[in-house]
Amino acid sequence: MRTGPSLAIQLGIVLTLGASAALTPVAAFAEPSAAAVPFTTVTFGESRGQGVATTLSEQVARSRADRSRGASAKADFLRRAAADGKFYETGSVDYLRLERADGVAADVVVPHDYRLDSVDLGFGQMSGEKGNSAVATATGGEVANPSAPLYPTGPGFETYAQVSRGSYQIFVYYSNRSGKIYFDWSKYKDQDTTHPDYELWAYKRWAVATPPGSPMDTVQSMGMRSYPTSASQNVLRGWNELQPLPGSYAGNCAGNSIGLNIANIGVSFNACQHWRVDWNDLPWNAGDMSFNWWQNGPFYQAGHHNMAALFSVQTFPGTTPYYKDFYKVKFYYAPTDCAATDKSANCYF
Repeated sequence: MRTGPSLAIQLGIVLTLGASAALTPVAAFAEPSAAAVPFTTVTFGESRGQGVATTLSEQVARSRADRSRGASAKADFLRRAAADGKFYETGSVDYLRLERADGVAADVVVPHDYRLDSVDLGFGQMSGEKGNSAVATATGGEVANPSAPLYPTGPGFETYAQVSRGSYQIFVYYSNRSGKIYFDWSKYKDQDTTHPDYELWAYKRWAVATPPGSPMDTVQSMGMRSYPTSASQNVLRGWNELQPLPGSYAGNCAGNSIGLNIANIGVSFNACQHWRVDWNDLPWNAGDMSFNWWQNGPFYQAGHHNMAALFSVQTFPGTTPYYKDFYKVKFYYAPTDCAATDKSANCYF
């Protein structure tokens, strides 16, 4: 029996479905092990969960910092790809080492022209099988436009690693009803691109408002705003990128999802009703950005609603920006909205 089995997932050759270039999941199996254990699966993505000690972006950053990592696996991948008519330079592929807490590991080779969203790594006795098997499935897709900000991409691509994250909730109680809004933020630092004059930081925010289930009620409006602390205004050099772009928008609530991407950071929200994005374009206020969503009838869309935003900024070398987070929600039958900054809260009406 081999402990800590290792397997290679080759992502160079994929099947696509029309213009969407959806990646058919790729599976790899290790030889069975005699001492059967219950089958468990862990998911490697852009956040650390139970049994996951690394993220995909962290592994990409390590690969690009040390091109000798995984030399044998990359060479094998290049040979296999060439045999199928696809040719890559050694520097255009990344090697990712994904290891579970129990020692089961996957060696993943990813070309720069592919987006890797997640890798599920399972191990144990599968139904109808004898002994243990290791199974890895990868999801992602071929990047149709190499210049698009999808992960991974070409040389010089910024690779952001998460450095901090937090979340808050507001509970609203009124007329024997209760609703809530959940707010989540993450801060990232660029680990790949170096410049003598500045450093790059990114910030992701999203929120979900949930109205009371019974009696029937709806989310009337919600909003969120981030803005730098007064001390951070002294370290900011200016904006780098923001999404969505400032302006007013409307959606038909038909389940259309709007995806936002800055480098390897992504988030999405449903295009429903009305929303507006505003920003402060002054360099020392980089990151001052608001997202406001509302519906004003005569027909109100029931159920939960969400919002999301991304931005990246430049700071002076060796400095770290900090932001305040304001968020609010108003339910149709509540007399007014409820808001909080950098904390959870309860509102009673």
